[in-house]
Amino acid sequence: AKPPMITKDMLDTIKKTRESILEHLPNESVPFSARLEDRSIRLASALSLIEFFQTSEDFIPISKYAQRYAAQFYIEEAAVRSGVELNVEDILNKVGF
Repeated sequence: AKPPMITKDMLDTIKKTRESILEHLPNESVPFSARLEDRSIRLASALSLIEFFQTSEDFIPISKYAQRYAAQFYIEEAAVRSGVELNVEDILNKVGF
């Protein structure tokens, strides 16, 4: 079995996404929990399982494609939970997608 590898790049994507979301929230309270980050990482891992047979490594790297969709999921869920309209494309561009 090959597990998905959560790389520094993936963690940086989550960190940049979090920081960009927090910049757009009107007050200092955060209406969503760290579980949302966990779910985003799990989504990226699940999306990367498609690449199981494409890698000869002992692990499955999390692709940029999977990272982008995980970041998009994070932004959209944070918007719903906070009740604030967030511009998904602007934040994704800021994160580097």
